[in-house]
Amino acid sequence: MLYAQVGLQAQYPQRLTISELMEMLMKNFLTSASILAALIFITLVAALLFLAPDIDPLRSGISFYALTRYRIIIGLALSLVGVSGLLLAIALWPATVSPTARIGLVLLIVWGITSILAGAFPLDAPGSAPTLSGSIHNLAGLNFLLVAPALLLIDLSRPSGVDPIRSRPRTLWLAWLVFVFAVLLFIFNGPLVSAGIGGLIQRLYWLVLAFWLLFKAQQILGAERILSPAG
Repeated sequence: MLYAQVGLQAQYPQRLTISELMEMLMKNFLTSASILAALIFITLVAALLFLAPDIDPLRSGISFYALTRYRIIIGLALSLVGVSGLLLAIALWPATVSPTARIGLVLLIVWGITSILAGAFPLDAPGSAPTLSGSIHNLAGLNFLLVAPALLLIDLSRPSGVDPIRSRPRTLWLAWLVFVFAVLLFIFNGPLVSAGIGGLIQRLYWLVLAFWLLFKAQQILGAERILSPAG
């Protein structure tokens, strides 16, 4: 371990301390893990379209896959997207000095935890007696009311070490799209369900949110490469 640290210092002489280098490596690990978790989430949800064709993607949200034999898969997917948000918030925290952005990160952390809960506790079948699991899932499922403002609070601030010209507009527009879909799901959920497109709007919400997580993580990695002495 000592030789490894000496080698790292030799690679970046008089530019980074060991603690700074370890912090950079940890941030890279967290963001890379966040990207992986988000990609697996997208892959699993896409696979369920073919594995469980009985669930109408236009009418039913992704949580309804828990009522099929693929309950573990959708539970894993929801947990992973929550983990992705948690890891990203932890990676962003040290470089975030804006109180507004930190509030956004706290909301993202709470959203991540509740997403994991939504994956661990499946919903009740329509018309069945309420259960504790279903009640927890329904309550956790309201977390879109947290993540929509969280993303905007994060992207509308200016964290240190981020190039706003190259990367920020892309994630900011995605954050606004998440906000729009969240408003649609909260205010117009009844009409959307009646129109038979409630599931479609929810899936678009999840897709745009997953892309926000991916692009935000890539933004962090890009900033690290720019700030790295090797760059």
